[in-house]
Amino acid sequence: MNTPTNVDALALAAHRDDIEITCGGLLIKFADLGYRTGIVDFTAGEMGTRGSAEDRAAEAAAAAHVLGLTHRENLNMPDAKLDNTLANRMAVATVLRRLRPRLVILPHWRQRHPDHRVAGEIAYDACFLAGLKRMDLPGEPHRPRKILYTAFLRFTKNTPRPT
Repeated sequence: MNTPTNVDALALAAHRDDIEITCGGLLIKFADLGYRTGIVDFTAGEMGTRGSAEDRAAEAAAAAHVLGLTHRENLNMPDAKLDNTLANRMAVATVLRRLRPRLVILPHWRQRHPDHRVAGEIAYDACFLAGLKRMDLPGEPHRPRKILYTAFLRFTKNTPRPT
């Protein structure tokens, strides 16, 4: 998949398959409307209980085709060990400057899975850093115009309903 100079909408998440589950339909709709779409997975999913990192890579490549993506990449951060560090924020900010999305789609900050929550925090902070003119990053400063959030909702008998 060729790396475009920019994308219109970029979804960022902790694991391969998170985007497909939470907002794959939205990305398909955007692609059908002619928008350039992309996904950045933070980890390879090597700690997952179902399948290996290699299986997930093959599935991600197939999903990229089905979703009509113009870009997909993996940052190879450690699965089940995501931290909101400066290094991780800078890595994501560098991607944001390179791809220059107008819209980013991030995991909601209230998540049961720590990697999902932290991925959202990293990406949100990176959206700010990418726009700082004096930040020591490659590329021209860029801040997405809009942020949307996705969530994995798992309701049980005792789960409070969203208000």
